[in-house]
Amino acid sequence: MSSADTPPPPVTQPAPPPPAPTPAVVPYIEWHTGARRVVTFDLDIGNMGPFAMTGLVKQRISPTVHVDGRQFPVYWGRVNFEVPADRNVHVAVSLDDSVQVASDLLPSGGDLVLVYRTDSSGQATLERHAG
Repeated sequence: MSSADTPPPPVTQPAPPPPAPTPAVVPYIEWHTGARRVVTFDLDIGNMGPFAMTGLVKQRISPTVHVDGRQFPVYWGRVNFEVPADRNVHVAVSLDDSVQVASDLLPSGGDLVLVYRTDSSGQATLERHAG
């Protein structure tokens, strides 16, 4: 048998890449049957001053996200919440449930990113960014 008679080896396609992981989303727990959207909270301590130990603060103080009056103790970083898209939603972020609070009344619409920052002066901000 000559090499011209040998069939070529089968062509194998590389495996497709795995799908991108879907971020975990905290579901909206109030009664609502309309459209929903995802609001991502980007939570960070920010500038705690030259002598603050940011890592120690993050270990001892955890943020709480408030959605329409419900409280959700969360972790530092990015956290996703499902909220109604067809009506206003009140959101807030606080530390230890009562200090350095920042809140916003979100109008109906699409996905958003809310950036929460706090500093050593006690000021907290919650800024909107398009999702």
